[in-house]
Amino acid sequence: EVETNYETEDGSAATSVLREDAARVREFFVGQASYSRVEYPESLTNFDRGACTTNAAMCCWPKDRQANDGNGNCAKPYDVNCVDKDPADNTNLCFADYAKGDASTNLSSSDGFAVFPGDNDAGEGSIHCHGYAWADDEYDSISRYTGNNLFFVSMYDHMHQRGYVKNVPGMPMCACMDQMPVTTRSDCTQVDLTEDWEMAYVDPGDNGGAGYFEGRMTKVEVEFNACQGRNGRNNDLWAYAARLYDEGRMTGAQFGKVGRVLTDDNDCRHNTEYEKQKKGLVTGHVHDPLVYTKVAGRDNLKDGEPHGREAFNKAFFEQTLTEKPIMLRICPDCIRTHRKVYYRRLTPAPNGFDILNNILNYRGNNPKTGNAWNVDFTLHSTYEDAETGANPWQCPGNNFNDGAPFYGECSPSGNKVENQWSEWNRFPGPQNDVAYYVNAPDGEGIAEVVLQSSQRFGQLYTDVDFGSVGIPGRVFETDDGGIHVSGSGNDISGHSDTGHYFSEPRTGDVDVRVHVTSFNNIVNNHAKAGIMLRADNGDDATHAYAFLSGRHGLAYTYRSSKGNDSRQSGGWVTANPVQTSAWLRLVKKMDSVEFYHSEDGYEWTLHSTTDIRFPEDSYRVGLAVTSHHNGYVSEATFADYTIEEYMFPTSAPSLSTAPTSWDADIEVGNAKAGVHTSTDYTDNYWTACGSSAGSCKGQAHREHKGTTHHVRCCADTNLGGTGGGEWKSCSINGGTVFGESELDADGTCIEDATWQQATDACAALNARLCTKEEMLADCTRGSGCGHDNEMVWTSTEVTGDDSKENIKGSGTGIWGTSDSFAFHNHQVANGPITMEMYVKKFDNNSPHSRAGLMVRDSGDADAANAFVGAAGQDQGAVLQSRPTAGAATRHHKMIYANSDNHMWVKMTVDAGGVVTGYYKINEADGYIQLGQTQITLTGDTILVGRAVTAGEDFSSAEVTVTAQRYSYAAL
Repeated sequence: EVETNYETEDGSAATSVLREDAARVREFFVGQASYSRVEYPESLTNFDRGACTTNAAMCCWPKDRQANDGNGNCAKPYDVNCVDKDPADNTNLCFADYAKGDASTNLSSSDGFAVFPGDNDAGEGSIHCHGYAWADDEYDSISRYTGNNLFFVSMYDHMHQRGYVKNVPGMPMCACMDQMPVTTRSDCTQVDLTEDWEMAYVDPGDNGGAGYFEGRMTKVEVEFNACQGRNGRNNDLWAYAARLYDEGRMTGAQFGKVGRVLTDDNDCRHNTEYEKQKKGLVTGHVHDPLVYTKVAGRDNLKDGEPHGREAFNKAFFEQTLTEKPIMLRICPDCIRTHRKVYYRRLTPAPNGFDILNNILNYRGNNPKTGNAWNVDFTLHSTYEDAETGANPWQCPGNNFNDGAPFYGECSPSGNKVENQWSEWNRFPGPQNDVAYYVNAPDGEGIAEVVLQSSQRFGQLYTDVDFGSVGIPGRVFETDDGGIHVSGSGNDISGHSDTGHYFSEPRTGDVDVRVHVTSFNNIVNNHAKAGIMLRADNGDDATHAYAFLSGRHGLAYTYRSSKGNDSRQSGGWVTANPVQTSAWLRLVKKMDSVEFYHSEDGYEWTLHSTTDIRFPEDSYRVGLAVTSHHNGYVSEATFADYTIEEYMFPTSAPSLSTAPTSWDADIEVGNAKAGVHTSTDYTDNYWTACGSSAGSCKGQAHREHKGTTHHVRCCADTNLGGTGGGEWKSCSINGGTVFGESELDADGTCIEDATWQQATDACAALNARLCTKEEMLADCTRGSGCGHDNEMVWTSTEVTGDDSKENIKGSGTGIWGTSDSFAFHNHQVANGPITMEMYVKKFDNNSPHSRAGLMVRDSGDADAANAFVGAAGQDQGAVLQSRPTAGAATRHHKMIYANSDNHMWVKMTVDAGGVVTGYYKINEADGYIQLGQTQITLTGDTILVGRAVTAGEDFSSAEVTVTAQRYSYAAL
């Protein structure tokens, strides 16, 4: 109740004077509240400890009833200037859940709520919130004096001193945070204490037992100060709760619940949406599909990315229900006059101008040519006005502010209205939950492709983003057969791609053609739109891609194996001015893909041919778009899109030759004689030069242990007096090593011992052979016998990793119905086997060259076989097979390994001829399965081993593979 003079007969005396009516409040503050502990009113439902899970409480007041106290806008005379006045605003009220306030209000409204989307005059008006928090430990000083703090905040500081009163409708004025409305922040008070304690020792006397100290508080002084919060943020309840959490005085759950009430981000949106979703509600708008088509939506009104330029123009201009096209903007959180605004288009779309993108994203000082107020469009409050052009909105000073997209700070009255705009890529917008609709029946003329119900595109089509795109792509189809594909993405290039792909599965050979009629919203010159053959929808899949770029012309790129680097073939096709549309064509003929381009779709020019093998000859055919900027979407319009089977003429069946006899090194087909050399270091040990200053300095040789060399011994302790006398010492690897070459008292030198004899000679002295490392580090230099200039035995064995074999081969390839390659093999019984080897080095630029493991029914050129190994041109690990004699070879899978094509490969064959291929990069890695296939092995014996082919059809073509650790075993 506000102070008034109307309650007395002559109006000379005031009643309801707050300072007089609440005088006892001041007395209590200067007395008990400041010098004793005040009982906390937990009997009140507002402050029930059992229901107070946040360890924080708050008051919120929407009204000021006291003048001349420096707070709020209540002023004298009260009956004139203090009617429904406001407190000093310190927060933004967001959301009131009436179910939370029910314990205090008894409204019994479990579903009721109120949303306050704006702030101050644009929202709830002025409101003031102030609170406090306490520790989880009930004996903490701030916990023991919560009653004092509550009294100070609610009764003294704000009611008595400032005159703040009333509650947010449906919510308590003061309560634990669990019951309070959502706000952006709150002021905060903490208690600071000075306590005097008196301690006395209690002597048990004759009663026995131990004595003890007894404490009694004799005096307390309570001060009320602004809370000291996290990182120096004072007088802020959220920051104070954060500090208590940091200090371990409040739990994470308690602090998290405080954050559900105080947003701490000057924005209501996220907490408000959370509260609405708890009640099963979300902001939305249901449009009439017979009248409207949604072309853009953000946040809760988002169904997908906005229409591209051509898709928008198709719906807006060609399908409009009125003479002048109309667009409706929906903004649920805008002020009432701006929640529905109708845009009446006066002029056609300028050539190349993106109207929708301009409305969504342009903020500038001047209108863009093509979307100027009162030239290209007017704004209206109703559909009827927009249809007739009646009652157009006015702008302050007749000036449309292009810094406020779409509405220009205009209004029905012409008064300036701020912050009712939304920039699409800005968060907050400042307006969120915004959508645009054009007055065209939904699905008329143009519709988003929904594969589950599409009559044109089957269930096998996929509409996907590959890679990690910033903005999802979309696909629309039109009644004239056109397809609009939009996509973001960094690029379709390198070892992996990002973009949008609309495709269907195919096998065999195809002829694919398309007309890219437009490509717009280009933010990078290397944006791409075109037709693609792709092994799968993975971001690193094998593919062939013919495309129109943003501003560089036409080109063709391909990735020959999964995970490999993509390459460009044939250079750019450019024109002046640069092409903005293009006819593109890809023809797959068995293992080759041809790229053609055309001016008219009839006369085609072959530009490039590449060899690409898709796994199992299965792949996808479709349309691919990337914006080459992950934060933007580019849109391509495709017309005359056709996919036809290509009937590639096949050659006559090959005739098998008579079976060949077995030979360990054979040249299959027309290959030249291969060469196999190997270096086996079994039972080899290193010799090393006796000194870095000797004539052999720095040398180390692999030597079979049966050869003879000089002997020098080492020991880990000084064996002085043993052998020839003084042992030379040095420090190595944190220890000391001693060495000697004169091995008995007579100074005997051993110069022609086998490795075992040298080992035994040292053992007789309780010593050992020196290691290779010790010798090369000069640890035994100058120990006699002239060994500083000789090669001396070491204890270091030459490992199997140093053994290797080189296989040189020619041949046109392991492919088709007949092979041509070098085969270093051995004949084994037909049955389950396993093979493994390390391809250490295989450098070759032919994509058809191969080096790896093979199992083969015979040495005939057309024999059934399976191969797993390295593919040339650094394409990686490949598995391929010919299931029966004379059949075509099948490509199963190829995966990029690394830039120098080194890898481990493994093959297993079971009793039924099922072959499984594997690869890995490092020996310690686990094997990765490339795939499985089945071949027919007819005889009692089969050929297994290492196969190499140059993959080139000219006489001098040869390749060499360096391999290690080949192994074979029957299972």
